[in-house]
Amino acid sequence: MEIKRTTTHRVILLKFDEIPFARLVAKSTLEDQASLFEFGKAGVGQDPTGRPVVELASGLFRRSEAAIPIMRLVIEERRILLDIEGTSADADEIYSILREFLIARCDEPNDDLLIPILTSEETELVSRLEISAEALILPDWMSFVQEQLIPAAKQPYADPDARIAQFSFLVTYTITDPRLDDLRITINPKDFVFGPRPGYPISDQVFYSKAPLHSDEHITLLEQLEAQFSRTG
Repeated sequence: MEIKRTTTHRVILLKFDEIPFARLVAKSTLEDQASLFEFGKAGVGQDPTGRPVVELASGLFRRSEAAIPIMRLVIEERRILLDIEGTSADADEIYSILREFLIARCDEPNDDLLIPILTSEETELVSRLEISAEALILPDWMSFVQEQLIPAAKQPYADPDARIAQFSFLVTYTITDPRLDDLRITINPKDFVFGPRPGYPISDQVFYSKAPLHSDEHITLLEQLEAQFSRTG
């Protein structure tokens, strides 16, 4: 398996009144936030309910070995949304730096602040796997597509073809932690998606996947998928 690209989307839920939000929307603090990760865009926007949010975009987390692009960082009154082109470990490092920045601007800074109540994560991978896309489909489905779907889709002005696009499963959650249940916290359903990566010939065996997992767990899942379908393909 070869990993070509990793993207991490993280939502961090915090206790009420811990983020020093009123200070963050001040112009001078916005400039400090923008310089923290070299953000090209920084400003105050609104969420869908009209509440103010701090919006930062087009940043970089620089390390000696690499620069991790930060596509988006949104700070709400009790949530932080982070989208990066990097791994879950990279997101951990970015949040650690951001947390120190925020704690320093609290009325009574201490190390117990801004510890997440809940962290929700989705990762996307582009990877090359030693499997064929056709190995993922039951033979009866392949026969149906070739023998029924394609002839039925024929047009007077064009001949049809069909290729595998993606598989999608909806992952739902039932809260089992009494602490989260007491706080009436729910977890939204998440998608698991897998299929050939658009833009590559299907023979290149390059796939796109999205899963509600940390990036290392996501890689392990793909290794298991590769092992299973390389045997059956």
